[in-house]
Amino acid sequence: MPTAIKNYAINVDTYHLKVKSTGSPANQPNFITLLHSEAKASYQCGPFLLEKVASTDRGYRLRYNISVGGIPFAYLHTNLTERTAYNRHMMPLSLQNEAFYQLPFALLLSEFLRLLALAVASNTQLDICIDTQEADPTKLMDYYLQRPGEYQRLCRKSEVDALDIRGKKNAQTGKIIGYTTYLSENSERVSLKIYDKTKELTGKPKAWVTLWHLEHGFDPQKPVYRIEISIKAKALRDYEASAVTPDGEVISRYRANADLTVKTIKQTKVTAYSIEVERLSSPAYLAAVFNHFNPLDIRKTDRTRATNCTPVALIDFTVFGEDTVNKTVKIKDSKTQQIAVKRRLRADIIDYIVTANGIHLEAAYATAKLHQATDILEKLLAEYQPQIDRMLPEMVAV
Repeated sequence: MPTAIKNYAINVDTYHLKVKSTGSPANQPNFITLLHSEAKASYQCGPFLLEKVASTDRGYRLRYNISVGGIPFAYLHTNLTERTAYNRHMMPLSLQNEAFYQLPFALLLSEFLRLLALAVASNTQLDICIDTQEADPTKLMDYYLQRPGEYQRLCRKSEVDALDIRGKKNAQTGKIIGYTTYLSENSERVSLKIYDKTKELTGKPKAWVTLWHLEHGFDPQKPVYRIEISIKAKALRDYEASAVTPDGEVISRYRANADLTVKTIKQTKVTAYSIEVERLSSPAYLAAVFNHFNPLDIRKTDRTRATNCTPVALIDFTVFGEDTVNKTVKIKDSKTQQIAVKRRLRADIIDYIVTANGIHLEAAYATAKLHQATDILEKLLAEYQPQIDRMLPEMVAV
Protein backbone atom coordinates (compact mmCIF):
# COMPACT_ATOMS: atom_id res chain seq x y z
CA MET A 1 0.00 0.00 0.00
CA PRO A 2 1.43 3.44 -0.91
CA THR A 3 2.17 6.00 1.79
CA ALA A 4 1.01 9.62 2.01
CA ILE A 5 3.14 12.19 0.20
CA LYS A 6 5.50 13.90 2.67
CA ASN A 7 7.94 15.78 0.41
CA TYR A 8 6.10 18.75 -1.09
CA ALA A 9 5.94 22.53 -1.14
CA ILE A 10 2.70 24.38 -0.39
CA ASN A 11 1.87 27.93 -1.42
CA VAL A 12 -0.94 30.27 -2.45
CA ASP A 13 -1.60 30.33 -6.20
CA THR A 14 -4.57 32.74 -6.43
CA TYR A 15 -6.05 35.20 -3.97
CA HIS A 16 -8.98 37.48 -4.82
CA LEU A 17 -10.60 39.66 -2.18
CA LYS A 18 -12.80 42.72 -1.70
CA VAL A 19 -11.39 45.70 0.18
CA LYS A 20 -13.11 48.61 1.92
CA SER A 21 -11.96 51.99 3.20
CA THR A 22 -11.08 52.46 6.88
CA GLY A 23 -10.41 56.22 6.62
CA SER A 24 -8.31 58.71 4.66
CA PRO A 25 -4.77 57.55 3.84
CA ALA A 26 -1.93 59.98 4.46
CA ASN A 27 -0.82 61.86 1.31
CA GLN A 28 -2.83 59.49 -0.90
CA PRO A 29 -6.33 59.57 -2.39
CA ASN A 30 -9.08 57.31 -1.15
CA PHE A 31 -8.98 54.66 -3.86
CA ILE A 32 -12.44 53.36 -2.96
CA THR A 33 -14.07 56.69 -3.91
CA LEU A 34 -11.51 57.81 -6.52
CA LEU A 35 -13.12 59.05 -9.76
CA HIS A 36 -11.71 58.52 -13.23
CA SER A 37 -11.53 62.29 -13.83
CA GLU A 38 -9.41 62.79 -10.70
CA ALA A 39 -7.11 59.79 -11.09
CA LYS A 40 -3.42 60.34 -11.77
CA ALA A 41 -1.37 58.14 -14.07
CA SER A 42 0.61 56.75 -11.14
CA TYR A 43 1.03 56.91 -7.39
CA GLN A 44 4.00 55.95 -5.22
CA CYS A 45 2.95 54.65 -1.83
CA GLY A 46 5.90 53.37 0.17
CA PRO A 47 7.41 50.47 -1.79
CA PHE A 48 4.27 50.16 -3.94
CA LEU A 49 3.96 51.73 -7.38
CA LEU A 50 0.36 52.05 -8.61
CA GLU A 51 0.04 52.60 -12.37
CA LYS A 52 -3.23 53.35 -14.14
CA VAL A 53 -4.05 51.07 -17.08
CA ALA A 54 -7.13 50.49 -19.21
CA SER A 55 -9.78 48.58 -17.28
CA THR A 56 -10.79 45.26 -18.83
CA ASP A 57 -13.75 44.90 -16.44
CA ARG A 58 -16.90 46.66 -17.65
CA GLY A 59 -18.02 47.11 -14.06
CA TYR A 60 -15.13 49.48 -13.26
CA ARG A 61 -13.68 52.52 -15.02
CA LEU A 62 -10.29 52.37 -13.33
CA ARG A 63 -7.66 49.70 -12.89
CA TYR A 64 -4.34 50.17 -11.13
CA ASN A 65 -1.51 47.68 -11.53
CA ILE A 66 0.55 47.48 -8.35
CA SER A 67 4.21 46.47 -8.35
CA VAL A 68 7.07 46.26 -5.85
CA GLY A 69 10.59 46.80 -7.18
CA GLY A 70 9.40 46.09 -10.71
CA ILE A 71 7.74 42.77 -9.74
CA PRO A 72 3.96 42.62 -10.30
CA PHE A 73 2.19 42.43 -6.95
CA ALA A 74 -1.55 43.00 -7.43
CA TYR A 75 -4.19 44.95 -9.33
CA LEU A 76 -7.08 47.01 -7.98
CA HIS A 77 -10.33 47.88 -9.75
CA THR A 78 -12.21 51.01 -8.69
CA ASN A 79 -14.61 53.76 -9.88
CA LEU A 80 -17.74 51.71 -10.40
CA THR A 81 -20.00 51.95 -13.38
CA GLU A 82 -23.77 51.80 -12.91
CA ARG A 83 -23.54 48.08 -13.71
CA THR A 84 -22.21 47.32 -10.20
CA ALA A 85 -23.17 50.48 -8.32
CA TYR A 86 -24.90 48.47 -5.61
CA ASN A 87 -21.46 47.44 -4.30
CA ARG A 88 -19.89 50.89 -4.22
CA HIS A 89 -18.25 50.54 -0.78
CA MET A 90 -16.06 47.54 -1.71
CA MET A 91 -13.56 47.13 -4.54
CA PRO A 92 -11.87 43.96 -5.86
CA LEU A 93 -8.16 43.45 -5.22
CA SER A 94 -6.35 40.51 -6.85
CA LEU A 95 -2.80 39.40 -6.14
CA GLN A 96 -0.65 38.62 -9.16
CA ASN A 97 0.75 35.13 -9.56
CA GLU A 98 4.35 36.41 -9.56
CA ALA A 99 3.90 37.83 -6.05
CA PHE A 100 3.35 34.38 -4.53
CA TYR A 101 6.66 33.02 -5.82
CA GLN A 102 8.95 36.05 -5.73
CA LEU A 103 7.74 38.33 -2.90
CA PRO A 104 6.86 38.04 0.81
CA PHE A 105 3.29 38.62 -0.31
CA ALA A 106 1.50 38.17 3.03
CA LEU A 107 3.56 40.83 4.80
CA LEU A 108 3.41 43.14 1.77
CA LEU A 109 -0.37 42.78 1.52
CA SER A 110 -0.78 43.78 5.17
CA GLU A 111 1.49 46.79 4.63
CA PHE A 112 -0.33 47.80 1.44
CA LEU A 113 -3.69 47.75 3.19
CA ARG A 114 -2.30 49.81 6.08
CA LEU A 115 -0.70 52.48 3.86
CA LEU A 116 -3.86 52.96 1.79
CA ALA A 117 -6.21 52.79 4.81
CA LEU A 118 -7.95 49.69 3.47
CA ALA A 119 -9.24 46.51 5.11
CA VAL A 120 -10.35 43.12 3.83
CA ALA A 121 -14.15 43.20 3.48
CA SER A 122 -14.57 39.69 2.10
CA ASN A 123 -12.65 36.86 0.45
CA THR A 124 -13.69 35.99 -3.09
CA GLN A 125 -11.38 33.07 -3.87
CA LEU A 126 -8.30 31.44 -2.37
CA ASP A 127 -6.38 28.83 -4.36
CA ILE A 128 -3.73 26.78 -2.55
CA CYS A 129 -1.33 24.58 -4.51
CA ILE A 130 0.81 21.65 -3.46
CA ASP A 131 3.76 20.78 -5.72
CA THR A 132 5.52 17.45 -5.34
CA GLN A 133 7.99 15.20 -7.13
CA GLU A 134 7.62 12.30 -4.73
CA ALA A 135 4.69 10.59 -6.51
CA ASP A 136 1.93 11.19 -9.03
CA PRO A 137 -1.11 12.02 -6.83
CA THR A 138 -3.53 10.78 -9.49
CA LYS A 139 -1.96 7.31 -9.52
CA LEU A 140 -1.95 7.35 -5.72
CA MET A 141 -5.66 8.19 -5.70
CA ASP A 142 -6.40 5.55 -8.34
CA TYR A 143 -4.76 2.89 -6.15
CA TYR A 144 -7.53 3.35 -3.58
CA LEU A 145 -10.45 4.07 -5.89
CA GLN A 146 -9.81 0.92 -7.96
CA ARG A 147 -10.28 -1.21 -4.84
CA PRO A 148 -13.98 -0.63 -4.05
CA GLY A 149 -14.13 -3.54 -1.61
CA GLU A 150 -11.31 -2.12 0.51
CA TYR A 151 -11.69 1.67 0.05
CA GLN A 152 -14.44 4.12 -0.79
CA ARG A 153 -14.82 7.81 -1.56
CA LEU A 154 -17.36 9.75 0.48
CA CYS A 155 -19.43 12.18 -1.57
CA ARG A 156 -21.37 15.13 -0.19
CA LYS A 157 -24.96 15.43 -1.30
CA SER A 158 -24.93 19.22 -1.03
CA GLU A 159 -22.35 19.79 -3.77
CA VAL A 160 -21.43 18.88 -7.30
CA ASP A 161 -19.04 16.09 -6.38
CA ALA A 162 -18.19 14.48 -9.72
CA LEU A 163 -14.73 13.01 -10.28
CA ASP A 164 -13.58 13.60 -13.86
CA ILE A 165 -10.27 12.51 -15.39
CA ARG A 166 -9.52 14.05 -18.77
CA GLY A 167 -6.66 13.32 -21.12
CA LYS A 168 -4.98 15.81 -23.44
CA LYS A 169 -4.32 14.59 -26.98
CA ASN A 170 -1.27 15.37 -29.07
CA ALA A 171 -2.60 17.24 -32.13
CA GLN A 172 -0.21 15.39 -34.49
CA THR A 173 -0.12 11.84 -33.14
CA GLY A 174 -3.53 11.72 -31.45
CA LYS A 175 -1.99 10.07 -28.39
CA ILE A 176 -2.88 11.01 -24.83
CA ILE A 177 0.01 13.10 -23.49
CA GLY A 178 -1.28 14.11 -20.06
CA TYR A 179 -4.16 13.85 -17.65
CA THR A 180 -5.93 16.36 -15.43
CA THR A 181 -8.16 15.10 -12.63
CA TYR A 182 -11.05 17.36 -11.61
CA LEU A 183 -13.15 16.97 -8.48
CA SER A 184 -16.25 19.12 -7.98
CA GLU A 185 -15.17 21.28 -10.92
CA ASN A 186 -18.49 23.15 -11.07
CA SER A 187 -18.96 23.49 -7.34
CA GLU A 188 -19.69 26.98 -5.99
CA ARG A 189 -17.78 26.13 -2.81
CA VAL A 190 -14.65 24.01 -3.26
CA SER A 191 -13.06 22.33 -6.27
CA LEU A 192 -9.87 20.33 -6.71
CA LYS A 193 -7.67 19.44 -9.64
CA ILE A 194 -4.51 17.34 -10.02
CA TYR A 195 -2.19 17.68 -13.01
CA ASP A 196 1.38 17.54 -14.30
CA LYS A 197 2.90 21.01 -13.88
CA THR A 198 6.22 20.23 -15.57
CA LYS A 199 5.42 21.54 -19.04
CA GLU A 200 4.07 24.85 -17.76
CA LEU A 201 7.08 25.42 -15.50
CA THR A 202 9.67 24.70 -18.20
CA GLY A 203 7.84 26.05 -21.25
CA LYS A 204 6.50 29.42 -22.32
CA PRO A 205 5.56 31.90 -20.95
CA LYS A 206 7.01 30.66 -17.64
CA ALA A 207 10.41 29.62 -18.93
CA TRP A 208 11.82 28.84 -15.49
CA VAL A 209 11.51 26.68 -12.45
CA THR A 210 11.09 29.38 -9.85
CA LEU A 211 13.46 30.06 -6.98
CA TRP A 212 10.60 29.04 -4.69
CA HIS A 213 10.60 25.54 -6.21
CA LEU A 214 14.39 25.20 -5.99
CA GLU A 215 14.41 26.28 -2.34
CA HIS A 216 12.00 23.44 -1.61
CA GLY A 217 14.30 20.82 -3.11
CA PHE A 218 12.83 20.45 -6.59
CA ASP A 219 14.87 18.99 -9.44
CA PRO A 220 14.15 20.81 -12.75
CA GLN A 221 14.90 17.56 -14.59
CA LYS A 222 12.06 15.63 -12.91
CA PRO A 223 8.27 15.90 -13.31
CA VAL A 224 6.42 18.25 -10.97
CA TYR A 225 2.88 17.27 -9.97
CA ARG A 226 0.41 19.79 -8.62
CA ILE A 227 -2.68 19.44 -6.44
CA GLU A 228 -4.65 22.67 -6.51
CA ILE A 229 -7.67 23.47 -4.36
CA SER A 230 -9.95 26.41 -5.13
CA ILE A 231 -11.82 27.67 -2.07
CA LYS A 232 -14.54 30.01 -3.27
CA ALA A 233 -16.54 32.79 -1.67
CA LYS A 234 -19.39 30.65 -0.37
CA ALA A 235 -17.04 28.24 1.36
CA LEU A 236 -14.86 30.99 2.82
CA ARG A 237 -17.88 32.89 4.09
CA ASP A 238 -19.96 30.04 5.44
CA TYR A 239 -18.74 26.47 5.04
CA GLU A 240 -21.83 24.45 5.93
CA ALA A 241 -20.29 21.05 5.22
CA SER A 242 -18.31 21.00 8.48
CA ALA A 243 -19.40 19.75 11.88
CA VAL A 244 -18.44 21.78 14.93
CA THR A 245 -18.37 20.72 18.57
CA PRO A 246 -19.80 23.07 21.24
CA ASP A 247 -16.31 24.46 21.93
CA GLY A 248 -15.71 25.28 18.25
CA GLU A 249 -13.54 22.33 17.18
CA VAL A 250 -14.09 21.15 13.60
CA ILE A 251 -14.10 17.35 13.72
CA SER A 252 -15.63 16.11 10.45
CA ARG A 253 -17.82 17.04 7.51
CA TYR A 254 -20.86 15.73 9.36
CA ARG A 255 -22.98 16.66 12.35
CA ALA A 256 -21.62 15.28 15.64
CA ASN A 257 -23.23 14.99 19.05
CA ALA A 258 -21.70 15.85 22.42
CA ASP A 259 -19.76 12.59 22.82
CA LEU A 260 -18.18 13.06 19.36
CA THR A 261 -19.95 10.09 17.83
CA VAL A 262 -20.43 10.90 14.15
CA LYS A 263 -24.04 10.91 12.98
CA THR A 264 -25.43 11.72 9.55
CA ILE A 265 -28.25 13.93 10.76
CA LYS A 266 -29.24 17.43 9.71
CA GLN A 267 -26.61 19.97 10.63
CA THR A 268 -27.60 23.17 12.42
CA LYS A 269 -24.21 24.65 13.27
CA VAL A 270 -22.29 26.85 10.88
CA THR A 271 -18.61 27.73 10.81
CA ALA A 272 -17.58 31.11 9.42
CA TYR A 273 -13.92 31.51 8.43
CA SER A 274 -11.79 34.62 8.33
CA ILE A 275 -8.58 34.14 6.37
CA GLU A 276 -5.66 35.66 8.26
CA VAL A 277 -3.63 37.56 5.68
CA GLU A 278 -0.42 37.61 7.73
CA ARG A 279 -0.38 33.81 7.96
CA LEU A 280 -0.79 33.07 4.26
CA SER A 281 3.00 32.65 3.99
CA SER A 282 2.98 30.00 6.73
CA PRO A 283 3.14 26.43 5.32
CA ALA A 284 1.56 25.08 8.51
CA TYR A 285 -1.39 27.48 8.22
CA LEU A 286 -1.88 26.71 4.53
CA ALA A 287 -1.70 22.98 5.23
CA ALA A 288 -4.41 23.38 7.89
CA VAL A 289 -6.65 25.32 5.51
CA PHE A 290 -6.05 22.88 2.64
CA ASN A 291 -6.71 19.87 4.84
CA HIS A 292 -9.95 21.29 6.21
CA PHE A 293 -11.46 22.29 2.87
CA ASN A 294 -10.10 19.29 0.92
CA PRO A 295 -13.14 17.74 -0.85
CA LEU A 296 -11.39 14.42 -1.57
CA ASP A 297 -12.50 12.12 1.26
CA ILE A 298 -11.26 8.51 0.87
CA ARG A 299 -11.99 5.97 3.64
CA LYS A 300 -11.08 2.40 4.43
CA THR A 301 -14.04 0.02 4.36
CA ASP A 302 -13.48 -1.05 7.96
CA ARG A 303 -16.82 -0.07 9.53
CA THR A 304 -20.48 -0.68 8.77
CA ARG A 305 -21.29 3.00 8.48
CA ALA A 306 -19.22 4.83 5.85
CA THR A 307 -18.77 7.96 7.96
CA ASN A 308 -17.23 5.89 10.76
CA CYS A 309 -14.58 4.41 8.45
CA THR A 310 -10.91 5.35 8.84
CA PRO A 311 -9.80 8.28 6.62
CA VAL A 312 -6.95 7.69 4.16
CA ALA A 313 -4.56 10.60 3.56
CA LEU A 314 -2.94 11.25 0.18
CA ILE A 315 -0.95 14.12 1.69
CA ASP A 316 0.71 14.18 5.10
CA PHE A 317 -0.40 17.59 6.41
CA THR A 318 1.58 17.25 9.65
CA VAL A 319 5.04 17.69 8.10
CA PHE A 320 4.93 21.47 8.64
CA GLY A 321 3.66 21.25 12.21
CA GLU A 322 0.23 21.98 13.59
CA ASP A 323 -1.80 25.10 13.00
CA THR A 324 -5.45 26.06 13.26
CA VAL A 325 -7.86 27.80 10.94
CA ASN A 326 -9.26 31.01 12.37
CA LYS A 327 -12.95 30.36 12.94
CA THR A 328 -16.01 31.58 14.77
CA VAL A 329 -18.98 29.38 15.54
CA LYS A 330 -22.59 30.44 15.55
CA ILE A 331 -25.96 28.73 15.65
CA LYS A 332 -28.48 29.79 13.05
CA ASP A 333 -31.90 30.61 14.46
CA SER A 334 -34.87 29.04 12.76
CA LYS A 335 -37.33 31.26 10.89
CA THR A 336 -39.75 31.07 13.80
CA GLN A 337 -37.01 32.08 16.25
CA GLN A 338 -35.99 34.99 14.04
CA ILE A 339 -39.57 36.29 14.00
CA ALA A 340 -39.75 35.99 17.79
CA VAL A 341 -36.45 37.84 18.22
CA LYS A 342 -37.63 40.65 15.95
CA ARG A 343 -40.85 41.01 17.98
CA ARG A 344 -38.81 41.12 21.20
CA LEU A 345 -36.54 43.85 19.81
CA ARG A 346 -39.49 45.89 18.58
CA ALA A 347 -41.15 45.65 21.99
CA ASP A 348 -37.97 46.80 23.76
CA ILE A 349 -37.65 49.81 21.44
CA ILE A 350 -41.30 50.78 21.98
CA ASP A 351 -40.86 50.44 25.76
CA TYR A 352 -37.81 52.70 25.53
CA ILE A 353 -39.78 55.35 23.60
CA VAL A 354 -42.75 55.21 25.99
CA THR A 355 -40.84 55.12 29.29
CA ALA A 356 -37.61 56.93 28.30
CA ASN A 357 -35.82 54.31 30.38
CA GLY A 358 -32.50 53.31 28.84
CA ILE A 359 -32.66 49.84 30.37
CA HIS A 360 -35.04 48.79 27.57
CA LEU A 361 -32.58 49.89 24.90
CA GLU A 362 -29.78 48.02 26.68
CA ALA A 363 -31.98 44.92 26.71
CA ALA A 364 -32.53 45.25 22.96
CA TYR A 365 -28.78 45.41 22.30
CA ALA A 366 -28.16 42.41 24.56
CA THR A 367 -30.84 40.38 22.77
CA ALA A 368 -29.45 41.35 19.35
CA LYS A 369 -25.92 40.33 20.38
CA LEU A 370 -27.10 37.00 21.80
CA HIS A 371 -29.01 36.06 18.63
CA GLN A 372 -26.60 37.74 16.18
CA ALA A 373 -29.39 40.04 15.06
CA THR A 374 -27.64 43.42 15.17
CA ASP A 375 -28.62 44.06 11.55
CA ILE A 376 -32.31 43.58 12.46
CA LEU A 377 -31.93 45.93 15.44
CA GLU A 378 -30.31 48.61 13.27
CA LYS A 379 -33.20 48.47 10.81
CA LEU A 380 -35.76 48.72 13.61
CA LEU A 381 -33.93 51.68 15.17
CA ALA A 382 -33.92 53.42 11.79
CA GLU A 383 -37.65 52.72 11.50
CA TYR A 384 -38.38 54.31 14.91
CA GLN A 385 -35.77 57.08 14.62
CA PRO A 386 -38.39 59.89 14.19
CA GLN A 387 -40.12 58.90 17.46
CA ILE A 388 -36.76 58.67 19.25
CA ASP A 389 -35.75 62.11 17.94
CA ARG A 390 -39.00 63.62 19.25
CA MET A 391 -38.51 61.91 22.59
CA LEU A 392 -35.02 63.28 23.29
CA PRO A 393 -35.96 67.03 23.45
CA GLU A 394 -38.79 66.16 25.82
CA MET A 395 -36.32 64.33 28.10
CA VAL A 396 -34.00 67.36 28.08
CA ALA A 397 -36.91 69.69 28.90
CA VAL A 398 -37.92 67.58 31.88
